[in-house]
Amino acid sequence: MNRRGLLAGGSATLLSGLGLVHMVATAWFYTTMSVDALWFAGSGLAILLLGLLNLLRLRGRDPLLCSVGIFTNLLGTLFLLLLSFVLRAPQAWVSLALMLLLLADSLLARYARKSNERESG
Repeated sequence: MNRRGLLAGGSATLLSGLGLVHMVATAWFYTTMSVDALWFAGSGLAILLLGLLNLLRLRGRDPLLCSVGIFTNLLGTLFLLLLSFVLRAPQAWVSLALMLLLLADSLLARYARKSNERESG
């Protein structure tokens, strides 16, 4: 695996871990089940799934998975950008940095794939 793949794989794994920690932390921050608690846990679930989707994207060669990866990475980056400015918490900025790395990797992978198709076709 090349450096870019290791960086993206590590970023996806860390992002998944942050999402899981966020979900588990729901019990710490909310003592009763409420709408706020479910939204908090749901945000963690979304972050976990973003990381897992990127791990799948890195393992596969399916063009649809690549396109879905770019789309979800773009939306995830926008969400975490807004969250970082509203929340101003270190974990939000770390998550945003990981998402930016994954967005860049998904775009670079698409570009490399298109270049290879042009050269071989």
